[in-house]
Amino acid sequence: MKNFQNHGYLTISNIILNQKYNLLLISDSNINSTEFINVDLKRFSEVVIAKSNVSNILLSNSTFPIAIQTETRSPKLGFTIAKHENINKSIYYRETYRQLKIALEKQGNKNLALQFKAKEMYYLRKELNFGTDKILLYLNFISNNHGISWIRGVAFTLIISFLFFCIYNSTLSPQYFYWGFDFSFEETKEGFLIGLNHFTNFITSFPKLRLDDNSNTWQTNITVLLSRIFIGYGIYQTIISFRKYGGK
Repeated sequence: MKNFQNHGYLTISNIILNQKYNLLLISDSNINSTEFINVDLKRFSEVVIAKSNVSNILLSNSTFPIAIQTETRSPKLGFTIAKHENINKSIYYRETYRQLKIALEKQGNKNLALQFKAKEMYYLRKELNFGTDKILLYLNFISNNHGISWIRGVAFTLIISFLFFCIYNSTLSPQYFYWGFDFSFEETKEGFLIGLNHFTNFITSFPKLRLDDNSNTWQTNITVLLSRIFIGYGIYQTIISFRKYGGK
């Protein structure tokens, strides 16, 4: 669909695919209310959408791939954005995923809409210049992939907790455990178990995040404050990703 303007209602159904290569290309078009009925678009070799309005696309008993392209992999196969038209590749990706997200939200297809939203935020981060918004989007990406991965949320929380526990430990005197390379295997094993025990006590004490020590230095206090912020953020991101199907 190139330079295609749909002012009515178009139905595409039961497509018979070529055995070797299949391409769906939508460019410079407004496909408006175009409905795919009983079409598995995941089986296409390539799905390319660029510089088009697809915010009213309809899927009935049809599937859509998560990965969308803005150009064919090889220009010889049919389509590439001309240099004088190419504003920014991340903008085209972000806009395509934004419109697909809107289309799937209208149909109540929350699963696919969430996947497209995550892709939209991913390319928005790439589009932005370095700043607070880019940092925030990056934190959202690594902590729960913009609300769709609870596994990332759990991993992020545990990793950030361990990092802050190590910093917290370094501010104490005496410390619970020490780093070094000149210990025997038994000493290393014993130190690991002691450190693991104190780490579990540290993370399960949330939101206190302070063990039974007498250290009241500014280094310890700042570490505890930052620990509460980042570990609390990780827990919140995990809860959000668990509830991805629960909100509106």
